[in-house]
Amino acid sequence: MKVDRTIQRNYQIDVLKLLCAFLVLLSHLFFDYMPVDSAGRYFTVKKVGSFGWVSVHIFFIISGFLMVKSVLNKNLTSNTAGKFSISYVTNKFKKFAPEYIVSVLVCVALYRCAYI
Repeated sequence: MKVDRTIQRNYQIDVLKLLCAFLVLLSHLFFDYMPVDSAGRYFTVKKVGSFGWVSVHIFFIISGFLMVKSVLNKNLTSNTAGKFSISYVTNKFKKFAPEYIVSVLVCVALYRCAYI
C-alpha cells in the first residue's frame, strides 16, 4: 500500500503567519511613537503592537514545524539523510543569498552616503 505524501498548502498556517507579520508591523510602527493619554495609559493600538515579540517566537515555531514536516514527507534512509540535509541547506542558501547580498550592499551604500 503506497502512502500519498504530496505536500498540500496549509492555509491556516498562512493566516497565522499573516497575523504574526501584522503584529510585528504594528510593533515597529507604533511601539515607540504612540502617545499616552494624560493618565499615562497607552492607546489600544500600542497595547496590541507591544505583542510583536511573541510573533517572532511563533515564526520560529512555524519554521521548525514546516522543516520537520518537509523531512517527514521524504522517504529518507540513513544513507540519504545526510545528502538531503546538505541539499536542503544549499537550496535555502541559494534562495536567500541574493536578497541578503543586495540588502547588505544597499545598507553599506546608504551608510557611506550619509557620512560623506
